[in-house]
Amino acid sequence: MGTFGKKLFLAEDPNRAVGGLHRGPSTVMNSCTNEAASGATGALNPCFGVLRTWKYSVTSNYNALQVSFNKKMTRGLAFTCASTWSHTLDFRSTWHSGTSGGSATESPYTAYGASGYSLDPNAVFLEYGNSLFDVRHRWVTSIVWEMPWMKEQRGVSGHILGGWQMNWNIAFQSGFPFTVGARTDFNADGINNDRVDTPSFGNSYSFSPTDFLSGSGPDGGSVMSNLHDQFPAPASGTDGNLGRNTFRGPGFANADFSLFKKFNIGERFKFEFRSEFFNIFNHPNFYPPQARWDNSNFGLAQQAFDPRVIQFGLRLSY
Repeated sequence: MGTFGKKLFLAEDPNRAVGGLHRGPSTVMNSCTNEAASGATGALNPCFGVLRTWKYSVTSNYNALQVSFNKKMTRGLAFTCASTWSHTLDFRSTWHSGTSGGSATESPYTAYGASGYSLDPNAVFLEYGNSLFDVRHRWVTSIVWEMPWMKEQRGVSGHILGGWQMNWNIAFQSGFPFTVGARTDFNADGINNDRVDTPSFGNSYSFSPTDFLSGSGPDGGSVMSNLHDQFPAPASGTDGNLGRNTFRGPGFANADFSLFKKFNIGERFKFEFRSEFFNIFNHPNFYPPQARWDNSNFGLAQQAFDPRVIQFGLRLSY
């Protein structure tokens, strides 16, 4: 399947200093004072501050191969298995956050690729890349098994051993993309959020989930943090040539399990005991790492998804 988005929302501040791609900083005339003003002062026209413009001018596209296999309930067993191989690209995945480097954002914005203002308002094409929510591979399976023995729940043993149901929900997916940026004004446009240049090993790297953990690298840091010095800073007054959302964070693996016990009370009432285990194996799943090039925690995962959670419940049906 595939979809295409046209005339999508784009927010920009066109009143930036004249810098950016292959131009370098320049001098502009302050029309308010008739004096020369450096382009690095933060505004192309010093008479005005931020000029927020809203346009419906960019596009997105999504393509996927989706396969599923379903078994309807027969003999107490039903399951669904689905796999998706997809790719989604856009120019902007979120409402602008006042940044251009994406990963160079600070709280309350994410540190791993929220799309802000374009790196260069005169070269918006530089923002085209993987969507923030792009997941290449996802596989999910759900299983329901009504255990067959003593379903009629006759006698004491029937009420104890009968009426059990087991459920599984299992999911695996590849990691979310993130952008390597810096809270530095490399391109001299007055905004301290830019991207760095492409490292010597290219714009991709096969990270494993543990490569973002402290101690995974040879010097005690993470594997990614050890790559810091391979990301060069761009020349002054130019845009970094590293693309948006070119690297991928840790994948996700999770299994939820539940066990239900039904008690029949006469013909009208049914009593159900529910035990539910979320992330039953307590497998650690991490958010994308800190990707701000000039941050001391560069390359380190800062947050994990929920650990194992167990809950019990009672339900009366009539």
